[in-house]
Amino acid sequence: MQIRRGLTLALAALTAGLLTGATPGHAQAAAEPTATPLPLSTVADVVSAGDRVFVSGGSSATDVVVTSATGTVVGTLSGLPGPTDLLLSADRRTLYVALPTANAIAAFDTGSLIESARYDTGAGECPSSLALTGRYLWFGYGCGQGDGNIGRIDLGRQPARVATGVAVGQYFYGSPLLAAASQNRSVLLVGQPGLSPASVYAYDIGAGAH
Repeated sequence: MQIRRGLTLALAALTAGLLTGATPGHAQAAAEPTATPLPLSTVADVVSAGDRVFVSGGSSATDVVVTSATGTVVGTLSGLPGPTDLLLSADRRTLYVALPTANAIAAFDTGSLIESARYDTGAGECPSSLALTGRYLWFGYGCGQGDGNIGRIDLGRQPARVATGVAVGQYFYGSPLLAAASQNRSVLLVGQPGLSPASVYAYDIGAGAH
């Protein structure tokens, strides 16, 4: 895996307005918003699989709450040590859950809500950010200051193979933030938010995910 370029991350405030051609005298009242209480004291991440929405409780929680598309609670993924970042597979059939306090990543079937796999990332890794490029599940990890790096799980192997420290020679102050476009399997974006200014790196992923 090679760094293609580094970008300085800038913050910008964006505003947008939507204009609708309403006929005078025919304005429609906006629907009243509804709120569904969730059995969580904090929220770390939210993803939608279409008919189901998954909400993680964060490092101090043990649950991922599952709701319908309309917000009704339909289930709970319980007994999870500190669920934080959530990621869906391309077909939305698998939910990956980062468990930094357990040094692991769990995989669940989004239909049955049954845990299908748990990947041990190694002691002291604390994986907290996830991204997917084809057969490779990437995770940003780091438990403290100055120990951040990137790990990779090769889901195409049976059993899956876990590798850590794949960003050789790159310094991360803390656990890096990862992202990848669903239609671009050759680029992994890695953000480093713990420094000022923050930065973003674009990694070229070769055929062997190097």
